[in-house]
Amino acid sequence: MQNEKTLFTPKRFFVFFLIFNTTIATLIPTLLYRVLPLDTVEAVIWGQRFTLGNYKHPPLSGWLANAFSALFGHADFAMYFLSQLCVAVSYYFIYRIAREFFSERKSVLASLLLAITFFYSFDSAKFNVNILHLALWPMTTFVFLRAVKNDRWYSWITLGILAALCLWCKLFGGLLLLMLALLTLLWREARSRFSGIGPYLTAMVTLILFAPYVIWLYRTDFLPLTYIADRVHEDQNPFWFPLEILFFFVVPLLAPLAAMLIAGGKEAFFRFFCRKWQIANRPAFRFAGFLLFFPIVFFTVLSVFVPKIDPMWGYPIYFMLGVFFLAFQEEEFWTAQRFKRLALIIVAVVLAFQIGDVVYFFTTTRQSGHFPAHEFAQAAGKFYKEKTGKAMPGVCGTMWFACLISHYQESRPLVCIQEDPLDVMRYHGKIEREGAMYICHKQQELQEMRQLMDVDVTDVTQVHFPYKAYWGKTKDPQLYFAILRPRTPRAAESK
Repeated sequence: MQNEKTLFTPKRFFVFFLIFNTTIATLIPTLLYRVLPLDTVEAVIWGQRFTLGNYKHPPLSGWLANAFSALFGHADFAMYFLSQLCVAVSYYFIYRIAREFFSERKSVLASLLLAITFFYSFDSAKFNVNILHLALWPMTTFVFLRAVKNDRWYSWITLGILAALCLWCKLFGGLLLLMLALLTLLWREARSRFSGIGPYLTAMVTLILFAPYVIWLYRTDFLPLTYIADRVHEDQNPFWFPLEILFFFVVPLLAPLAAMLIAGGKEAFFRFFCRKWQIANRPAFRFAGFLLFFPIVFFTVLSVFVPKIDPMWGYPIYFMLGVFFLAFQEEEFWTAQRFKRLALIIVAVVLAFQIGDVVYFFTTTRQSGHFPAHEFAQAAGKFYKEKTGKAMPGVCGTMWFACLISHYQESRPLVCIQEDPLDVMRYHGKIEREGAMYICHKQQELQEMRQLMDVDVTDVTQVHFPYKAYWGKTKDPQLYFAILRPRTPRAAESK
């Protein structure tokens, strides 16, 4: 009984949960999955080049992914662990933000309520720009709060560094910076800091650190913005699309709210629904409410003009939902018994998410979990060696499969992603001189490659790598191996 009481002290439970969640959410995909998710292996390959950008995003996630992967010998475990470290950092800084408004007990709950959302649990295994933003948004917001309150020069400089990192991760980070800028104008205490040097230091540091990427954008004709524009204009949506978007962004709020109300009992329902204008902590309510609902309104309005909004863009926007919901109740409302009840609900839901992932893995065949990546990469290496007598210098073709061939070979050959015009331009000369392995889905892509590069495409061979879940259906994607032959030098003209 004494041990139970000790575990459920707020700080001990918080530390226990971070260790428990990081461990279980890292081990399950490590032990089950045969291949890294598409976004993850793509990020590792991007970082391998250490360029200033690619056709989709700024390079920070790739740099971090490749460095972390290399640190662990490019084992898949590293990337699942990196994802969970980002989630743990997010929990910690949400807790630190909550401590600016609440007691320790409420702050722990405000942080861990996020564990009941899809983004922090079920879908947190695949490291990508969105998972990295889960960590960067709370970090940046916490430092913003500290900078406003202590008005120290080093806090404003740190804020500028983190603001630049948000942008270097994904241009969507500009939405957080817009919200913090608006808060600076709307919040009296923050507005008063304009009389000092702090906000100007932040702006200067952000602009200086982000300038190299802006220059890179200009030199590449703003290719990532073209990619974004092409994606959002892929489809035309019905007139009720904004309501659909609003629904998608509001639904993730319901499970954490339900858990809080169930743990709080009838009195929690009464305080939330019947005393909704008697907010217990108005500063927390206003601060968290603005950061939580501004993006939801922003995307809903944007969907009126933009025909395609991806709900996946909403990964980081929910980080203040726990602070917002708990602002409705006084500190003394969350007794030790209610804290324990909500803590157990959170652990139970996290376990349910993980068990659900295991069941889903064994019953549903999916490429991102079951594709035989190691066998595929080794077969590609053997194919190239047999056809050319040489080790593979590079691999070109369909993005995910080309990245797999490189990532799961010890030599980690260069990758040229066919869909990426920058890759084609960057590696065109090298492939013409040295040749490369080629992988694609359709023979039409072979014709496109012949047009993109002045090389011969030979030894086209259809290959089969079937895969299935234990109780799922077998899938056998149509894939082709081929060789991109180097150009034959012209004979020297006789004098």
